[in-house]
Amino acid sequence: MDQYLYKPNVVPVYQRIFQTGSAPVFLRGKSDRFVYRSAMIMSLCGIGITLYGVVMMATGQLKKKS
Repeated sequence: MDQYLYKPNVVPVYQRIFQTGSAPVFLRGKSDRFVYRSAMIMSLCGIGITLYGVVMMATGQLKKKS
């Protein structure tokens, strides 16, 4: 039980990470840039696919085959 009660205080370490530097807060962790860039790439792909579908529907080239 002592391992849960008497852990070292890691707050000063995280305070140094998040209070210094010029990068935005959401990009200061170790893997934050990878996660952020991946999310932006996926969202841009989704927007592109959506716009492609809208253009195909508007021009009449996308028709269901039944």
